[in-house]
Amino acid sequence: MTARVVVMMTPGEKKALVSRAKEFELTPSELVRRASQTYGAHVDEAALEMLAEQLERSTAELKVQMTDVLGRVDARRAELIRLRAEHASV
Repeated sequence: MTARVVVMMTPGEKKALVSRAKEFELTPSELVRRASQTYGAHVDEAALEMLAEQLERSTAELKVQMTDVLGRVDARRAELIRLRAEHASV
């Protein structure tokens, strides 16, 4: 069994709600239900801080790896250009 709850909002607020619901592939009703269930939920600051630090470390590691990969791509590109130039001169 379900019960209806009427929520008054401006047309702009409703448009934003519908848009946000679509982003999450939810109906507006489901989005409001989920939001109401998590409203005021306790936030574990220590866990969030730990996750943020892990994200920073991972991002730094990825940056180093991407720099390495891009360097190898540039080297391979230069080698291909050299080989094409040698082949064209033959």
